Amino acid sequence: MVPDAATEAYLQRALSLASANDANGLAKLRSARRGSPAASTVPDRTRAQAILDDLGRRYGEVTVDEVRRAAGDADVRAFADLTQQFARFERVVRLRESFDRASSDREMPARFITGYKAIALNGPAVRIALKTRALSAMADPDARAELRTGATLLRKRFKGIYSLEREWLDSIVGYSGGSPYERSRLSRTRDWMSDSPWSRLVYWFVIVNAMRLIAQLFGHK
Repeated sequence: MVPDAATEAYLQRALSLASANDANGLAKLRSARRGSPAASTVPDRTRAQAILDDLGRRYGEVTVDEVRRAAGDADVRAFADLTQQFARFERVVRLRESFDRASSDREMPARFITGYKAIALNGPAVRIALKTRALSAMADPDARAELRTGATLLRKRFKGIYSLEREWLDSIVGYSGGSPYERSRLSRTRDWMSDSPWSRLVYWFVIVNAMRLIAQLFGHK
C-alpha cells in the first residue's frame, strides 16, 4: 500500500527527528498525530523541579502521600539528584511535628532552629552555602555558643531531625577552634562543592560573604 501524502510527511519527519535523537520532538509528533494536545512523554527536569519547589512552599500543609504522588507525576526517576531531593523532602515532611516541637523548646535557640529548617528544606546548593556560612561564623564566640547549643539539643532530644545533617552537626558539637578534626570537616565541605562548576561558584560566593561577615563581627567591637 502506498502511503498518502500526510502519512509520508509524518514518516519523513519522524525519521528526521529520530536521526537527530530528538526524543522530545518525536513525542510531540506522535501526540499531534493522535489528535491530542502536544505534550511530551519524556521526563521534564524543569517541570519536576517546579513541582518540588511548589511542595516546598507548602511544606506546612502537604502530606507524605501528596509528596509521593507528586514525585510520580514529575517522573523523577530519570534524574538521580531530583529523586534524592524528593525522598529527602518526604523525610522532612515526616519530621514536621518534630521540627514544631524543637521550635517550641524553650532551650532551643530560635535563630538556630529557623536556620536549620532552611537547611533541611532547601536544595543542595543552598544547603551547602548555609552550612558553610555557619561554620565560618563559628569564629565568633556568641555564634559558636548558639550553634553548639542548638546542635547539642537536637542530638539529645530530636534525633530524627539531627540525623538529616548528622555529619555537619557532629562537626559543630566537636568544634575545637581549627583542630585537625575540624579542618577535616571543612575539607569535606569543600569536596562537596567540587561536584560541578556552578556549585564551585556558590562556594566562592559564600567564602567572600563569610569573610565580609567575619570582618563585620570583629570590626565593630
